[in-house]
Amino acid sequence: DQALTLNPDFPQAVCNRGNVLKDLGRLEDAMESYRTFISRWPDFVRAEAHVNLGDTLQDLGAMDEAIESYRQALILDQNYVPALVNMGNALKDLRQPEEAIGCYQRALEINPDFVETNVNLGIIFHQLDRLDDAIDCYRKALSISPDYAEAYYNLGCTLQVQGNVNEASKQFDLAISLKPEKAGWRIRKTLLLPVIPSSQEDIQTWRDTLSMGVKNLMEQNLCVSNPIKEIGYSNFYLAYHNQNNRRIQEDIARLYIAVCPNLAYEADHCKPDQRGKKVGKEDKRAFRIGILSSFLGDHTIGVLTRGIIQHLSRDDFKVIIFRPPRKQDRISEIIDRTADKVVSLSGRLEGDQRIVEGEKLDILFYPDIGMSPHSYCLAFARLAPVQVVSWGHPVTTGIPNIDYFLSSELLEHSDASEHYSEQLITLQTVPTYYFRPDPPEVNFVRSDFGLPDGGRLYICPQTLFKFHPKFDTVIGELLRQDHEGRLVLLDDKNGGCWKKLINQRFNRAYPDVADRIIFIPQMPHKKFIGLLTLADALLDIPTFSGGNSSLEAFAVGAPIVTWPQHFMRGRVTAAFYKQMGMGDLIANDAESYVNLALRLAQDTDFRNRTQADIKANVQKLYERLDTVQEMESFFIAAYEAWKTGETLTNSPHDTWRDAER
Repeated sequence: DQALTLNPDFPQAVCNRGNVLKDLGRLEDAMESYRTFISRWPDFVRAEAHVNLGDTLQDLGAMDEAIESYRQALILDQNYVPALVNMGNALKDLRQPEEAIGCYQRALEINPDFVETNVNLGIIFHQLDRLDDAIDCYRKALSISPDYAEAYYNLGCTLQVQGNVNEASKQFDLAISLKPEKAGWRIRKTLLLPVIPSSQEDIQTWRDTLSMGVKNLMEQNLCVSNPIKEIGYSNFYLAYHNQNNRRIQEDIARLYIAVCPNLAYEADHCKPDQRGKKVGKEDKRAFRIGILSSFLGDHTIGVLTRGIIQHLSRDDFKVIIFRPPRKQDRISEIIDRTADKVVSLSGRLEGDQRIVEGEKLDILFYPDIGMSPHSYCLAFARLAPVQVVSWGHPVTTGIPNIDYFLSSELLEHSDASEHYSEQLITLQTVPTYYFRPDPPEVNFVRSDFGLPDGGRLYICPQTLFKFHPKFDTVIGELLRQDHEGRLVLLDDKNGGCWKKLINQRFNRAYPDVADRIIFIPQMPHKKFIGLLTLADALLDIPTFSGGNSSLEAFAVGAPIVTWPQHFMRGRVTAAFYKQMGMGDLIANDAESYVNLALRLAQDTDFRNRTQADIKANVQKLYERLDTVQEMESFFIAAYEAWKTGETLTNSPHDTWRDAER
């Protein structure tokens, strides 16, 4: 500042001033210094100045402008590695992996020993499910710099996804030994769970270890500033253990709040003293409802939620979509067109909290919490007076600021309220407005999937991590009783790692019939629908029932054998049958499940009658405007209850259930 007072036309002082402001965290001021320097003295500008501006813009969340700055740097020096690397980082954050790979690979051509670039390229390969390529990148980085902690950590993350949890744990330990101050890494290691557990005993051992680890971490006074990135993990696999997760989820949530108190931020308009100041429906103001998920696109969550977004009454609601960074697709574009407003989020915790707060929502609806670190961490904040989660990830969150879990009386067991930290609300129907999928345009045959011409096909079209060890004995008994039967499963997209692990378990559980399991590759959606039509019997996994896949199967008249369990996540297909008024394929124990599967596959008349019943009643599952209207009544009643300091209950006599819409 003193230099510029003496000589306002001193370009290097303006540039260096920007560097110091950036180091001080005064990003807006730094940006102005860099822009002044670049615009006033173009003859002095080198690639470094554009990179400095790009880095500042990236820190401010202005990714597109940052990328343009890096492009300007590369115009001045096409081999300037920092521009290539940082552009790759920005493209990575924008979920543009192929473009990011191009930047990183060009940087590595110039400097193959740039350790950080090898690691970042590995992260991109991980995001694209090219896990072996990711591992190669991390090992390359470690061959250059054996003490590079981030390479060990990211190697552990990739090994975890592959299901190699023991080796992942070792890599986490190596990373933490080099950087013990990384609290987020310690938490990530503590939350480690197997993708494909080897047995029910294995599940319990890992759960006990996790619970004890969380308690130990609570005593260590750890600090994490941005858990979205520093932990980067949600408690996803707990949902597949067929146990009541309420206590463990609440313990994990308490840990998150302890290590990052900023998670529990409270927006001003949500504070109790604002209740009397809200204007509400009596002032003819539409309720502002935000819908936030990382998966509002071509994903199960997008498909389940799209119709709700489209059909919420615009007389009563203004619908605002919050969209974390991701590539657009056909479904996300449809959702954005039907919303009243779309708000982009950056993936940065405090910045995104302020963005959501700025919309002054009345209701914040999370279709899912627990599949994405971003939405999981945002859910801790009080950003709307009423905050609701639904069944997109069918397990309680344990998060104190999530008020309600929106489910259905068709989905829940009689003691279900004990499974949720939220107040459970059960609608009369399954909470989705689902557009009935179109049937395949061509008739598929077995050879299209490499399936044998002979024998009966029992198809279970679910992701492999859904298969609980409890189900293994049922599968084995089914194959023993049908000597001509084949079990058809979908291969995983991770290079066969999960397939290898689950095959090891199957061979231990039923070695005499395990050779009659056929794995087929992942396939385009229309071909997947065609596969469902070829099943002699579709099998539902008792402990984690099909949702989207069951709705797709019923749309083409394909019957499913199901066996509802204690928790909602094992009761979804049975709920669909109840909504259709059907029950012939709902088993009540392992023996009846096997018998129903055999009968469906072997008794042609029974299968034809069941298919006819499905076709006669299936429209009860799709495009249910009454479901959306019941959700509207609940949302409004929950907001009105907040204004009086109350919480809705799940009583069947609650007046909101009978409200005129």
